Amino acid sequence: MIKRYPHVGKIIVSTEDLNGDGLHSSTKSETTIQGRFENESTTNNVDYSAKFYCPKLDLQPFEIDGETFEFEGRRFIIKHSSIQQTHCEIWLE
Repeated sequence: MIKRYPHVGKIIVSTEDLNGDGLHSSTKSETTIQGRFENESTTNNVDYSAKFYCPKLDLQPFEIDGETFEFEGRRFIIKHSSIQQTHCEIWLE
């Protein structure tokens, strides 16, 4: 099978917590993934500006929707993630 341009992207998840003193603290976690980046939508089912295919990730449905995805210095908002049997599809806005 032909290896199609392995690309590296990062999923950046930000969380805010309220500590016991009533102060907000925020943390960011980054997950680096390898896969294939494709620019622009080719179907009319979901409107998106790019899509990233990668090996199956251990995620719950909607867990990373709305979070940030970084690829080659550009930042995208994750519009939707879909976990398939063998891979993961991430739609970017």
